[in-house]
Amino acid sequence: MAEGEGLQQHPCCGICMEPMAPTEAHLGGVGCEQAFCSACIAQAGHLKVESGGGTLRCPYASCDGALC
Repeated sequence: MAEGEGLQQHPCCGICMEPMAPTEAHLGGVGCEQAFCSACIAQAGHLKVESGGGTLRCPYASCDGALC
């Protein structure tokens, strides 16, 4: 078996780029297919509330999806 074969790849958070277990991934909401770890989503939500609220949007420049 070649090096790395058989190892399961975990998705990386789209914000911090750390690998995360599939069960810990928060998938983007309506119109967003990105995956984020719960810690980054919580921080993004907290910052959004502190800045006056509104719709939390995906941080990817090419994605206009809302994170639900």
